[in-house]
Order: sequence, then C-alpha cells, then structure tokens
Amino acid sequence: MSGQKTMTLVDYLASEAAREHATLMLQDPQARDFLVGRTWFTWLAPRPSDMWRALQIDTVRVYYRPDGERYTVTDLGEGVKALRLRTGCDVPHFYKIRGSLGPGIGYGDGGEISAAYGSEAPDLPDAICRVMLASLKVAQS
Repeated sequence: MSGQKTMTLVDYLASEAAREHATLMLQDPQARDFLVGRTWFTWLAPRPSDMWRALQIDTVRVYYRPDGERYTVTDLGEGVKALRLRTGCDVPHFYKIRGSLGPGIGYGDGGEISAAYGSEAPDLPDAICRVMLASLKVAQS
C-alpha cells in the first residue's frame, strides 16, 4: 500500500495544493479534477453573472469580483444558508461560531462570509480558499 491517505475537503482547502489549483482555475476557468494523495477534488467555474464570477468545489461556492484595485471575495451567505437548511438553527448560532473562522475573515449582518478588507490580485487564490474553508466550517457546524 502506498501510505497515501484520503484528504478531507477541510484539509484540502487549508493546503498549498488548493491555492495552486485556485490559481490555475483563475487563469483558465473551466471544470477540472485535481488528484491530491488518493483524493480527487473537482473545481467548477459556474457561468459568471454581470457582477460576480464564481468557483466551486463540492457544495462550497465562493464569488469574487474586482473592487477597485482589490477583489471582493464572499460566499454571499451560502454557508449560513446551508447551516440553517441542515439544522433549522437561527442566525444567532452563526454569531457564536464566527470568531473561529480564521484570520482575515469578515462577516456581514446577513451571514455572508468574506475576506476582510478585500484582496489584492496575488492574494486572490488564498482569499478564495480561506473563504471557502470558513463557509464550509459554518455549513458543517
């Protein structure tokens, strides 16, 4: 046996490999499969709207758009929505867990999770992965 382990989506989103894959997706947004250890991760690039572009892995989707010289990166509240659909909990539960979402993560009154203060272009792949990870943590909490 090779000794390679399967990787969870949480571990993957925290990894350097996810940032490399996000960079590739930003350069050429088309559906792709990436093998990490023994686990395949499928990135999707849903059709952009007039305002937002999106990247998605499994059920975790983030949206990004230019905002001056920086980028806005957000889940538009999808993590909280998934949590509420799964558990029936109300928004105050989100306020209890939001402090554990990681550094540089902001949140709006409606439950949207975002990269605080916007992101510069070189930091966009990292911001995308951090927001995906935070959104996933909220959805699974």
